[in-house]
Amino acid sequence: MKKFLFTLFITACFATINAQEIPKPTRPPFFDSDRKPKNCMFKGYSMNARVRIINEDSRPTFRVRVLEDGQGDEDLTVRFVTNKRSTCDCGQWEIVESGEDFTVAFVESDEDFVVRITEPY
Repeated sequence: MKKFLFTLFITACFATINAQEIPKPTRPPFFDSDRKPKNCMFKGYSMNARVRIINEDSRPTFRVRVLEDGQGDEDLTVRFVTNKRSTCDCGQWEIVESGEDFTVAFVESDEDFVVRITEPY
């Protein structure tokens, strides 16, 4: 019995190490451009963040245009989550009323970057 438990423990340890080393196969959310975020950062802000949505007149940190269905060339795929610390995928935004990392205003033109909103997990 001890030998079985020891073998199970060692197997679980190696499975954990191997799972951490192999990245998940995902489509990269960012593409080459001067204005598009790199390494999940844009102008010093992580794109995994607590975000407050404000109107355009309130001087947002970022002006963001949202793509409609059928349109392409997004800079970032955004998924609204209830707790941003629950995942490390890029583009996870927790919508808050205070204590935000940055603010955004949704605009039709003159955007800082373009997003596609996807369904939550």
